[in-house]
Amino acid sequence: MFVEDEPVYRRLFRDQARRRGYQVDEFTFAELALQKLSQPTYREPDVVICGLYMPPGIDGRDFARELRLRGFTMPFIMSTPKIVDFFSSDIAEIESDGVDLVTGRPDSEAEFNGLLEDATRLVLAKRENPILQSP
Repeated sequence: MFVEDEPVYRRLFRDQARRRGYQVDEFTFAELALQKLSQPTYREPDVVICGLYMPPGIDGRDFARELRLRGFTMPFIMSTPKIVDFFSSDIAEIESDGVDLVTGRPDSEAEFNGLLEDATRLVLAKRENPILQSP
């Protein structure tokens, strides 16, 4: 699942993921993703990759908290263009909301591939070791 309000990044991510054989459900806003996740027939995604800032609705941190409150345990990656402005204490605070990895928003094919590799590693780690489940 990819949640991002910037169309160019949604398209780039979708295209890169599909080239690698992944199925991608993409949403412009977290509220739309929550609606989809509330449907009883919708299968929980293997991973969520979400932007931090998504006006005008709930932001990525609120989305992560809501997913954890609803009992979802899939890996959650937070992507932000302003990662250089964050201190390690900021990242720790974001991770305390149920985010497994905070990373800069990818701007190239290589960076998108790196993000997909990070997502794959998180998914495999959680499947192999249930202790790693998010709170």
